[in-house]
Amino acid sequence: MNTALIKKGLILGLVGFAVGVLVGLVFLFLNSDNGWGPMMISLHIILSGVLGAVAMGFSVIYEAESWSVTRCTVTHFLITFGTMFTIGFSLGWFPLNDIGTYIMTACMLVAYFMIWIIMYTTSKKQAKELDEDLKRWKVSHNATTNGEKDIEIH
Repeated sequence: MNTALIKKGLILGLVGFAVGVLVGLVFLFLNSDNGWGPMMISLHIILSGVLGAVAMGFSVIYEAESWSVTRCTVTHFLITFGTMFTIGFSLGWFPLNDIGTYIMTACMLVAYFMIWIIMYTTSKKQAKELDEDLKRWKVSHNATTNGEKDIEIH
């Protein structure tokens, strides 16, 4: 893998960690009546940061030019979903028998499907624009080349 892409992923991961910690703190304050001790609060904040780091850090996967939009989206979803539910189950955010867990899973699936639609549409549009630019370049290049040959022959 490209070292510049890895470096970008690490930087994004650090930013994601900070964002995750902030989001974790907000949720912690909103649910301050949960009776957690200092160790559980610390674990909650750190793992919220890890979740943010994974989600943002692995977003560089969309820059893998040899991968399709579908492959990037599915891979990012599986990594993020796996991390979120591993952390969520370990901290009790998502009990297996709770309807909220199923709702969260459905929301993530819908969100990633929307991401895929947007990325696919954008990529398709960019490919079409590149094809049109290439056709215009070929026409202008052939005209210039033919014109130069005519001048050299005469």
